[in-house]
Amino acid sequence: MQPMIDPREPDELELRDYLAVLNRRRLTIALTTLIVVVLALVYSFLQTPTYRATAEVLLQGENAEDLLSGSENQAANSQTLQSRVLTEIEVMRSRSVRDAVRDELGYVPSVSISQKGETAVVSLSATDTEPERAAEEVNVFASTFIDLRRNANVSTLEEAIAILTEQVSSLDTQLDEADAVVEELDAQIATADPAFVDVDALTRQRDQAIAERDAARLSLQTQRAGYAEQLGQLQLSLNAARTGGGEVVSEATVPGSPFAPDPFRNAAVALVLGLLLGAGLAFLREYLDDRIRSKDDVDATTGGTDVLGLIPKVETWRNRSETQLVSMSAPKSSVAEAYRALRTSLQFIGVDRPLRLIQVTSASASEGKTTTLANLGVALARAGHRVIVVDCDLRRPRLHQFFGLDNHVGLTSIILGERDFEHAIQPVPEVPRLAVLASGPPPPNPSELLSTRSAQALLGSLADHADYVLIDSPPLLPVADSVIIARTVDATVLVTTVGSTTKRNLRRSLELLDQVDAPLVGVVLNGLEAEDAYAYAYGYGYYGQANGSPDHSAGRGLFSRRRGVRSHASAAEVAAAPLPSSEEDVYRS
Repeated sequence: MQPMIDPREPDELELRDYLAVLNRRRLTIALTTLIVVVLALVYSFLQTPTYRATAEVLLQGENAEDLLSGSENQAANSQTLQSRVLTEIEVMRSRSVRDAVRDELGYVPSVSISQKGETAVVSLSATDTEPERAAEEVNVFASTFIDLRRNANVSTLEEAIAILTEQVSSLDTQLDEADAVVEELDAQIATADPAFVDVDALTRQRDQAIAERDAARLSLQTQRAGYAEQLGQLQLSLNAARTGGGEVVSEATVPGSPFAPDPFRNAAVALVLGLLLGAGLAFLREYLDDRIRSKDDVDATTGGTDVLGLIPKVETWRNRSETQLVSMSAPKSSVAEAYRALRTSLQFIGVDRPLRLIQVTSASASEGKTTTLANLGVALARAGHRVIVVDCDLRRPRLHQFFGLDNHVGLTSIILGERDFEHAIQPVPEVPRLAVLASGPPPPNPSELLSTRSAQALLGSLADHADYVLIDSPPLLPVADSVIIARTVDATVLVTTVGSTTKRNLRRSLELLDQVDAPLVGVVLNGLEAEDAYAYAYGYGYYGQANGSPDHSAGRGLFSRRRGVRSHASAAEVAAAPLPSSEEDVYRS
């Protein structure tokens, strides 16, 4: 028996593994993508068309504070063009602008605002179900903003002019007050009586006042000149502001075609999203799908148990309720060749130890164990071996149907003593050296019947009558029949099927066989796609070996009922059962 080891940890996924998943789940991806694209198109055609109108505004205007500040402060506090534009955009989004637009239109339209590159040009866009209304909304929004900013600039400049005018007037007053002091001293000197007034003192006081007046006048005149210059600039800016504040460089026109929906754009976006969603669903299904999909899955699940055969899917076999024996109906087909490869694998295993009683079972029903056994029996018989196929599936017997035989007499008839072996066994006319022992009438308690000493002795004695005895056993998981039989046979072959056998069931089957120390020699994988089976076959050389498989004539000797002990027949007995020279002779026989 091959030692059981823990299943291997899955290898690190490679790119080809992901591509294999996408290829395997291509139908899921295609359907998901198709559904998403169709939904996008349906939504596009059901959606009400909307129109977009766009206007462009060039921002203008000056800040009065910049004009009122000195040159150094102006350089330090001046805003860059970028920050000024961003500020104006925030003003456009302010409540005051929205309220002004509401006063004009009666409602506030949805207008998107964005700067064009790093320029002072701002793009305004409005969308609406009516093209004329969309153009009106964006034009009203632009004109309202320009009017508000113009009025705000004019108001700010007028306030600044008023402040400067007041300051100039204050300086003029101070200049007049400085002259008044000198004039008063001049008047006192002119009317002073030298006998009573110190004229020299008044003269010195007047000279000091003149010096102070001249110094103050110079400072005041300098300040007045600066204010006067700023006042002139503000007056010029005011004249410009009355017609400035912004300029519509591109007025919105009535759009001729809808902006949305765009079926082609939506379909393209939906195609990309559908592919991504489909790929995600594909990997999700792959993660949740526990079924065996390839030989690699079998290797990873069983921990490296030998895969004895890779059987391609029979494309013409549509109705599984009808039996089809490919090894007889199409012996030259690739599927029949795969069964001969399985035969070869078992023969090579039998070189080191005798394999007389071979049990074929599966984890669950409908995984192809009976089909595998029937085709393997034909392949062995056509290689010159004497083969008996036994139907131990007493609950759902089907083996006799593959060969067109009846099931009135069989294994249960012998166990119950109703018939002897010679009357219960049925030869297959089309395949020399092949005989069938059907299950016989179904018993009420198959497990108990197979556990009896009579059943165990019968199965052991069958090896005395053939080179190979193939036993069709029930599935492992539903009933205990196969576990009982596994303790009697020389080898157990576990059949799995792509897309049917789950990894969980396969692991549980291996555990059951290991518990009874079953002689598991390997696994057969059914239902592979043709290209997958050919790829594995090319890599491992199964088919090439099967074409010229040896006869192993030593296997024709008679065996004792005790497993593992071989007693060869005499030369006369061997000569009495000559073998065909090649498989071509078998096909013709």
